[in-house]
Amino acid sequence: MPLLAERKQEAVLVESRRGPCVGEPGDDVHESLRAGWAAASPAPTQAADGWWTPRLAADECAYWLLDLGRDYTCQAWFQVENAGGGEQLAVSYAEKTRAGELILSDPATYCRVRLTDSFRLRPGGQTVEGFSLRGGRYVLIQVTGPTGQSFRLQAHVRVVEYPLEITRPLVTDDPELDAIIALCERTHHACLQEGFVDSVWRESSQWLGDALPQSLIMASMNDDTRPLRRVIGMAVQGAYPDGVLPSVLPGEVHAYAIVDYNFMWVELLALYHRLTGDDAFLQAMQPALIKMLSRFRQDLNEDGLLLSQPGRRLFLDWAPVSRNEPSAIYNLHYLLALQTAEELNRTRIERIEWKEPDFSKKTRENPLNPSNPRSIQSSIRAAFWREGRWWDDREGSTFSQLAAALALLTGCTRSDEAPALLDAIIARSLDPDDEPAQGKMVLASPFMHHYIFEALRRFGRDQAVIDIIKLRWGRWVKAGYPTTWENWNVDFPDGSQCHAFSAHPRYHLAMIERGFSR
Repeated sequence: MPLLAERKQEAVLVESRRGPCVGEPGDDVHESLRAGWAAASPAPTQAADGWWTPRLAADECAYWLLDLGRDYTCQAWFQVENAGGGEQLAVSYAEKTRAGELILSDPATYCRVRLTDSFRLRPGGQTVEGFSLRGGRYVLIQVTGPTGQSFRLQAHVRVVEYPLEITRPLVTDDPELDAIIALCERTHHACLQEGFVDSVWRESSQWLGDALPQSLIMASMNDDTRPLRRVIGMAVQGAYPDGVLPSVLPGEVHAYAIVDYNFMWVELLALYHRLTGDDAFLQAMQPALIKMLSRFRQDLNEDGLLLSQPGRRLFLDWAPVSRNEPSAIYNLHYLLALQTAEELNRTRIERIEWKEPDFSKKTRENPLNPSNPRSIQSSIRAAFWREGRWWDDREGSTFSQLAAALALLTGCTRSDEAPALLDAIIARSLDPDDEPAQGKMVLASPFMHHYIFEALRRFGRDQAVIDIIKLRWGRWVKAGYPTTWENWNVDFPDGSQCHAFSAHPRYHLAMIERGFSR
């Protein structure tokens, strides 16, 4: 992997406040900062040549809020002069505002993170910086008094970025589309570190499933496959003894071992081979592929349908789809992985000898056997297709765009059924109402719209892809947001406004512009 490039980032001071300190010594610094910022009142900043001179009494705090313009992997650092010793300097990182108010992470909910660093100053002049990089768009700085008359502080922000080079620029004759492309490119760049990360603010984690749209975006920009290769290999290095792949890389984050992300790993492997033709790497990954698919075959029930694994997470989508089992989405995604692996086997058969492992009695068949996907295809259709809909469960609780798109991509839908299904998918995405309703097709998340666009493009509905992107991603551009969101609504506590898996329109528009099908 390349070294990240470090540079200074200019920041705009958007607000300063002053107020009594909240909390007692020894309290959670992050919680005290959140409460103090909320209770403080606007106050003009006393500054000269970029230096702040707050002149604080005992138990009084000053705050400064900086805006970097978009999310960055970053770190605030400070020059301090004439400290008396004992003053507290805290800095926190945030990503969004709501109704004009800064949203600082709430450790009592969702991701349970405290994105705040705290320092106790020594007497005199000093440079203050944290141990590790953080991330976000907003930087909130707090100084706790008392400070002397000559105390002053200067804040700086450094950012580090992957040396992303766009050798395949994408420019259309539509200014609205060009603005959306720029939105996606900014998001993608923001979420590159020593590999792909989901969001630099909240987790800065490399998620196996997220890497699929990120890798496709990268491939639409240049020939740099290093992050793609890295995530494929790192998943195999961290595989569980039974062959199931982890989802947060690197790490032993067992609560987030997402079973359906294993299927996206197969797509990543196929993508890497398609981009590079690297037979040696494919051969090296082959034992992991066989072992993983063999493990999932053990989860098939008597009807030939896949059930999820106890103790491991089933993601499906952020959308409110039924999670009853067996799940249509889970089974269709598994089928897509089998078909992708089968295609890898078939296309490389002349140059690669696929060696079967010694399977147990229950899994003696090679999981790449061509008959296997076809038998599962029949089981899926029998369980979930009726009344012109792909239901998400046998009970008919919900029917979703994602199930319909995966059924189209895997050939579970007959050719005469496809037009009506495609029309229904398009109509739901072009409906600006994001809220679910009884009897209404469930709208896929921005993340899983990747599969919606794959299905539409596969069946020649390129214009519909463009129309959906202009409506749904165009809303963020028109509202002035610099990056793509984690979901259509991110009002939940730590919902992110800069999530790389939602930036895939850059890839799909590039494929349409260049006349490529999947």
